[in-house]
Amino acid sequence: MINICAEDTGWLPYSSPVRDSTTGEFDVLGFNRDVAEAVFSRVGVQFKFVVKPWQRCLKEAIDGDVDIVLDAASNEQRRRVYLLTTPIYTMTPAYFFHKSFEASLRDKTAKQIISSQPICGQTGYTYTNFGIPNEEVKKLSKALGRIIDLVSERRCKVGLTRLEVLRRELPNYKEYTDIAYSEIKGAKKENFYWLINKQSKFSELLKKTIDREYEALSKKGVITKIKSKYNL
Repeated sequence: MINICAEDTGWLPYSSPVRDSTTGEFDVLGFNRDVAEAVFSRVGVQFKFVVKPWQRCLKEAIDGDVDIVLDAASNEQRRRVYLLTTPIYTMTPAYFFHKSFEASLRDKTAKQIISSQPICGQTGYTYTNFGIPNEEVKKLSKALGRIIDLVSERRCKVGLTRLEVLRRELPNYKEYTDIAYSEIKGAKKENFYWLINKQSKFSELLKKTIDREYEALSKKGVITKIKSKYNL
């Protein structure tokens, strides 16, 4: 049985935690579930989702019983302590700001954004692939909604996120009509991976299996169909 960990705050439309009303246990819906079912059904591997805070997912995939962590960007530390699968999907580095700053902040490069302090982001997230060093980012909450709060209150001048997630989340905050957003000019699409626990004796086999089956599903058009289901 493979234990797959998803962040408790969700990462729409890729991972959406849901609680079973009968058992009280969490499960995960969304793009990742469909991909996992497609990949592991081909090789007869059983899996279950566990839902935990992001830092616990990461920690327990080093010294616990979590085999895979979903929805992870790459950085030097993660490449060192986990095995990374083939890229599962890509996202667009973006930023958001109060509309009163629109004239000065829209369509900026990472270098230009760095001068617009304070820059805020989510706890445990990495932004180096945005072209913005993590030390330049005040990581104040694991919840995107809280970062949106701080930008709306102009306590943060800029908030960092991925465009695909922001477009899904922002309509849930109907009071935030004062928020504008933009892609980071010149930034490349960012790959997202599943992280594999290196301590598992099956880690190398698990990586080879996921990479092989994901490639086969891509060639057959299955991954494209799953993306279409979620308008990706």
